[in-house]
Amino acid sequence: MAQPAMLALAFVLFLADVAGAQPSPVREHRQRSVTVAGTLAEPPQEIRVAPRMPTVLLFENRIQGDAIEVDRTRIRVLDAGEHSIILEPLSELGREERLMLRVLFADGKAQAQASFVLVSHPTEVDTRVDITRRDPGGEACQVQLAEARERCSQLNPAHFIRAGWLEGGGIEKTRINAKFQEDTSNGLRGLSFTGYRAKSWVVLEFVVQNEAGPWLPREALIRRAAGAGNSKARALAVDPLLLTTGQGSVFVEVAKGSVNTGESFVLVLRDTVNGRSLTISMTAP
Repeated sequence: MAQPAMLALAFVLFLADVAGAQPSPVREHRQRSVTVAGTLAEPPQEIRVAPRMPTVLLFENRIQGDAIEVDRTRIRVLDAGEHSIILEPLSELGREERLMLRVLFADGKAQAQASFVLVSHPTEVDTRVDITRRDPGGEACQVQLAEARERCSQLNPAHFIRAGWLEGGGIEKTRINAKFQEDTSNGLRGLSFTGYRAKSWVVLEFVVQNEAGPWLPREALIRRAAGAGNSKARALAVDPLLLTTGQGSVFVEVAKGSVNTGESFVLVLRDTVNGRSLTISMTAP
């Protein structure tokens, strides 16, 4: 985004030189950064504008420059590209006047738009605003978690039978030979482990104490002995308490055949966002 930003700023300086001889109120030029949620639920960010003083909006994410919504009878859009918008009011805005600017993002993510309110201020004007879209992170996870829990609450034994998960030999709770590799720097501490075995699958339960903020292991990597190759577990389920801090369980499903009975391997439970991981040395049940 560096090249569009430099071109936009150069354009602003050129316009400022052209307009320099025209009288206007003395305003302090502000350069700042804001974060937007990308949804209609959050109040729009306020942008302070002034005639003959172009405002540059620089977006970290790609936008639809040709789909800007603003009152063109009051606001002149000098330039709009994939990452920047340059605009200025045609005349001084009224003290109570608030003009809506709506920008659509072009990257296809759920947070599809950002809204701003253009206002006048007697002593300040925003000449450059760097705009970042907030990662929904924990809020979105909590919504998805609530939806998943609601779906799970509707399950009953018949669903498991129809899915073929309850096999003729039943399910056996089994002890597993495992050891947590201690690493105090990542704030994760393994407490206990249990195995559940059926004919075609094994589910491993690890009770974990999380002491250092959000942890959502999205990846379970099975590291085998040299030459045997690595593989990934088929599914993960995480206790909601681990999404913040606290004690909870992580369930890992390992398909039969991915490791051999009695084979030693290392299982790594990793949060692919913040990189925090828990490593367990174990023997396949």
